[in-house]
Amino acid sequence: MAVAHSTMFMLRRVLYAAIMVYWIDRSYFQIQFMIFKSSLAMLYSGYFRPFELPQTNRIELMNEACTLLCTYSLIPFSDFVPEAEVRYNCGWVLVVFVLMQILLNLGIIIGSSLIEVIRRCKLRIRRHRNIKAFKQRLDFIKQQKERQELAK
Repeated sequence: MAVAHSTMFMLRRVLYAAIMVYWIDRSYFQIQFMIFKSSLAMLYSGYFRPFELPQTNRIELMNEACTLLCTYSLIPFSDFVPEAEVRYNCGWVLVVFVLMQILLNLGIIIGSSLIEVIRRCKLRIRRHRNIKAFKQRLDFIKQQKERQELAK
């Protein structure tokens, strides 16, 4: 399944580049194609669940949904909206969507990193306690042997 996902990922990038190069004067078709491509990618990710962990699949779906939302917000930048002020305001909406996606992904990365650091700290503390308890047992056994030898 991972090979199919990698293939789909690369195919999307190649199609995106081809559309941007060959349809340079047809901005509306570019946007429609990007919406279609994002919708198909979202359906693929939702149906096939290409990753092993459910959390990774949810993150992938969330990112695809954010990408689709950003792509929908590109429609006012096509030839259908001639007013510069409307395009300017829509540009800020797009900036907010992109920042939300970045902050959400950054939050996920920082959160998972913090969880991993806490887990490793707990593991070290547990390991240290176990080593300390083991050394105490060894010392106790040595003391018992010494007492037994002295008693003889």
